[in-house]
Amino acid sequence: MHQLAATEHSIEDLLNTTITKLDTTVKNAQDEIQMEVDKVKHDVNDYVIQTQDQFSAENSFMVFQLAGTFTLLASLISMWHMTSHLRRFNQPFVQRKILAILWMSPVYGATSWLSLVLPEYEGYFAVIKDFYEAYVIYQFMSFLIAVLGKGDREAVVDLLAQHADHLKPPFRLFGCCLPNLYDSPRSMADAVLLQCQSFTMQFVFFRPLTTIGIFLCNKFQYFGWGDSATDY
Repeated sequence: MHQLAATEHSIEDLLNTTITKLDTTVKNAQDEIQMEVDKVKHDVNDYVIQTQDQFSAENSFMVFQLAGTFTLLASLISMWHMTSHLRRFNQPFVQRKILAILWMSPVYGATSWLSLVLPEYEGYFAVIKDFYEAYVIYQFMSFLIAVLGKGDREAVVDLLAQHADHLKPPFRLFGCCLPNLYDSPRSMADAVLLQCQSFTMQFVFFRPLTTIGIFLCNKFQYFGWGDSATDY
């Protein structure tokens, strides 16, 4: 009986040892399988990210190339017009203003394309673009006076007075800045032209200021009640 019990105990120990070894082997196999699965998942994720980055880079390059092509085309067309004026510089007083206006397309196109390629410098390019926009608006008003009155404001007023019946009375601030009635078509034409010049100078003055304000707010991460530059 003693020998039988010893044999049973020995068999039980052997079974426990075998089960322990099997559990250890299975655990090691599961760990190795999990490691291989994680490695495969990591490799697949890296491949997906790399592929997405490659597609994004190719798409960005296509966008840059397309935008650059149209920018170059617009600039060449503007420069062709500018050279045409320079070859026949018969009216410098008027054509200088035309040249300044024609520079708008290259300046706008170049700064917009550079903002697309170098987004971290977009604020600086926006300042350049908007400053030149204000300058062009001023030049356009000067161009109209140069064409209509050969640079003489009074001549423009006389011309407008001949068509006073087509003019609308100027905007009256709070109803007190300008009279309700005008004693002559010329006085009304003068008021209309003054309003156009005032609104033009208002844009020329405030456009750069607002651009600089937006640039400084973005630079110092101040967005008012919002959380980003799109929440102004």
